[in-house]
Amino acid sequence: MPEAVDADLELRRATHRAIAAVTEDLNALRFNRAVAQIYTLANALGTAGAASGAARREALEAMVLLIGPMMPHLAETCWEALGHKTWSPWPVGPMPIRVW
Repeated sequence: MPEAVDADLELRRATHRAIAAVTEDLNALRFNRAVAQIYTLANALGTAGAASGAARREALEAMVLLIGPMMPHLAETCWEALGHKTWSPWPVGPMPIRVW
């Protein structure tokens, strides 16, 4: 059980790192870097052996939303294949923790 929890946590961290990085890269018009971040998330998803289905689904849905600005037709097709009827807003990561 602890292995699955660790795998979930690592995949969720990779997902939220990708959301933050792709958002920043797109805002700065760094499209190549944004695509590289999506590849990094895809690799993390592919190697998340013990991760739960919920963590995998969260990562997959985030990845589909992140490819939307660059490949809208593919993203829409994938989104529908995941069972969604309407497009979702841009994903957001967890709020940063501030230490005063």
